[in-house]
Amino acid sequence: MATRTIASRIDALVEQMAELVELASQVQASDDDELALQLAKQLDQSYQAWYKQSLAVLPDDLREGFRFEFLGDWRRNRIKHFLNEPRKPSVAYASYTEDFIRTFSPSIWQYPFGDVFRGPFTSQKSILLEARARYGLNSEMLEALEQLDHICRRLPIAFAIMGRKVQNRTGLKVADEYDVQRILHAICATIFEEVEDEDPTPKMAAGSSRLDFLLRRERVAVETKMLGDNLTLPKLRDDLSKDIVYFRAHQNAGSLFIFAYDPGRKILSPAGFEAAFHSDSDDFPVRIVVAS
Repeated sequence: MATRTIASRIDALVEQMAELVELASQVQASDDDELALQLAKQLDQSYQAWYKQSLAVLPDDLREGFRFEFLGDWRRNRIKHFLNEPRKPSVAYASYTEDFIRTFSPSIWQYPFGDVFRGPFTSQKSILLEARARYGLNSEMLEALEQLDHICRRLPIAFAIMGRKVQNRTGLKVADEYDVQRILHAICATIFEEVEDEDPTPKMAAGSSRLDFLLRRERVAVETKMLGDNLTLPKLRDDLSKDIVYFRAHQNAGSLFIFAYDPGRKILSPAGFEAAFHSDSDDFPVRIVVAS
């Protein structure tokens, strides 16, 4: 099979993932059991087809890890457990105290979507992207994009912890986009070797933009957004479209990562929004994470 054909097939499989995640997220979110079971059946059929096609394009050395994220084992629940019993009630939930539930917000499901489907599914995505890197994209860049994805999906939890009042000391508030930028920048500085402060992208006819910071070694431009009174959803869409054009022209950026913090949950379908801007283009991949 030609290299470009394999690469294109992997690209198509990665693009399908946003739709599968969106469908899986609805299975446990629905209050209508009959509808939820219909969605679960649809998910099972769609995922199984996607899984079979993914195995067919993966190199032999990557298949075992990919299969494990589906099969799991007797100790570790994975996607197969979610697909088989997505609405199975948690056997432990009834034993939790009200204080425990209020503090830790445990799932009412035995196989929670976030832990048993989305987590392993994200790992499968990483494996597909590793395979894709062998056909054009820089593996170091892809690894950095995946690390940023993982960090940003958990950042709202860190924000909540920072905001707590401790021993009569006021918590730290994430007030605006600049706070989000500084926190993400500080975290990246502990992980990546060369993290550079913002600088202007090359001048263009309509002016210039500024990237928040750059992972120079990995060639990843990082941009943060925060939806609120000063940034509406239509303006965010417009800004992102322009940013992609601007940052593509940056001489030190080979890819773009965008974190859109949405504390008011103005984006009703985060997975769909991410898919609209996601790109695995060989010359300039783009990733976006929307988190609340």
